[in-house]
Amino acid sequence: MRLKKALYALRQAPRARNEKLDHTLKALGFQQSA
Repeated sequence: MRLKKALYALRQAPRARNEKLDHTLKALGFQQSA
């Protein structure tokens, strides 16, 4: 719920989108590189 609300807040929107994208990619099996 907090993430969805943050998507509409100007200051928090970029971070929320990045966290959502990160979670989605990890769920698909991608790994973070160093």
